[in-house]
Amino acid sequence: MAELALVRISLKLVWGLIANRAIARLETGNPTDEKLRQLLLSEFRKLHEELDALRRKELVAATAFMENAYEILNDDPGEAIKEFNKARDAAQVALGVVKELHDKILATKIMIASAIHEFVDKPDVAASLCMKYVSRLNSLPMVANASCAQISPRMGTKWRWGGSEARQELLGKISEINRCVRHFVTDQTSGIKYLESDCSHINVEGRLVNPVTDFILLRSCMELTALKEGFGTPICMVVVESKMFFAQTQAAVSGKRDAFLGNAIKALDLETGSVSQLVGHAGVVLCLAVAGSHLVSGSFDKNILIWDANSCKCVHILTGHEGSVRSLAVNDSHIFSGSTDCTIKVWDSITFQLHHTLEGHSAPVTALAVSNRHLFSAEVSGPIKYWDLKKFTCLHDIKSPGNISKMHILNSNLLVAFDQKLSVINLGNLREVAITKHPAELALIIDRNLCTASESTLSSLDVHNMNIIGLKAFKDSDVLYNIKCMHYEEMTGYLYVTALCTTANSKEKYVVFRL
Repeated sequence: MAELALVRISLKLVWGLIANRAIARLETGNPTDEKLRQLLLSEFRKLHEELDALRRKELVAATAFMENAYEILNDDPGEAIKEFNKARDAAQVALGVVKELHDKILATKIMIASAIHEFVDKPDVAASLCMKYVSRLNSLPMVANASCAQISPRMGTKWRWGGSEARQELLGKISEINRCVRHFVTDQTSGIKYLESDCSHINVEGRLVNPVTDFILLRSCMELTALKEGFGTPICMVVVESKMFFAQTQAAVSGKRDAFLGNAIKALDLETGSVSQLVGHAGVVLCLAVAGSHLVSGSFDKNILIWDANSCKCVHILTGHEGSVRSLAVNDSHIFSGSTDCTIKVWDSITFQLHHTLEGHSAPVTALAVSNRHLFSAEVSGPIKYWDLKKFTCLHDIKSPGNISKMHILNSNLLVAFDQKLSVINLGNLREVAITKHPAELALIIDRNLCTASESTLSSLDVHNMNIIGLKAFKDSDVLYNIKCMHYEEMTGYLYVTALCTTANSKEKYVVFRL
């Protein structure tokens, strides 16, 4: 660090040579002083290069210590812990002196990874350090400025360290660091500890931005796997207990026994890549939902099956509907099923016993949205019904804006996707407060935002001001993409997307991506 101090002193001395009027001449580039100007600017460039190199020395050292630690981790864990400690110390010094944001991000990554390994036997200590380090990253002025430019384009002049692509790449990395820390802390200790801390947000002019969810589409996209030929056409998917479950169109089979196989739910193990089948439905599976560690499936066969996600075994069969089950919704205490028999059935999410049958629709129930207090249900051509979940009675009928495909409850609003548009209904007065021509072939809620998919593009919509705060386009010069289904897994903070990929020679395959 003595060398760094020396360079700083040298810099001050050079500035002293051109004090007062000379500084003003440099700024204006007065031709009479061009030689002096060029000479001094050249010296400054050299000094900046030397200063940057010295600043990055600690970062280079931290990286080297970490590499050493990983090399000996299996053979000598005790010595590796010492190397992780050195890496963490060097990275902390580097964070304070490096200038570029990407260097600060790298230093934070090293600090977090080193803390996790160094205190492997003390998860509480590791969690506290990780939250401290990510909080420090989130509070950097450059991070706040980048976030401000992303969510409020009109304020984008505050970001001066590169174009929009560079900014979004950096925010994507910050989002991934925050995701990793949240997952680690929640998995090792308690999610409450993370949520109650102030480390998980970026303060942007008084507004708290959640980098995990607000910038989810800015993260790098990883191709997990291509579904094998004959897998079927995915209709919808969910993730439970490290397994991805797909409902698909009926496969071509023959025989009564094979009819069950043709309607099997496919389970993809995200850790091993193995695929298994959940056989039990006699008709096409039309909808899936998650209830704790269970998978819930509704089918054309009028039944609802409850599956243990770990064993992939059916543990309950819920019967009673007289029509196919078209929609499912789950809250903290109940499972709701909407059917073509025009009813909604309410099941206990622990005992799976039938509690109520809600009647009132005159057409098949096609969409449900639920909170712990209220339920909204939509039918093919009639109104949206608003149910009170204390008395299980219908409170109001809301005029339908059109052919509804999905509904979501977000804060005090009901979001209704219909006819390639999005309607926002205020739950206080049940009036439409906004409508946008936002393509939404698929839609899901991610924290405070609505994530939609249309053809090959994902969009993240800030419903508060109806601004798009993130886009992710799946594109390749030789491949056409069409997004078919998506699922946000809250525990890990991952967004999973399945897309149909068509190559130049018209070959098709379904590929699963993760953000």
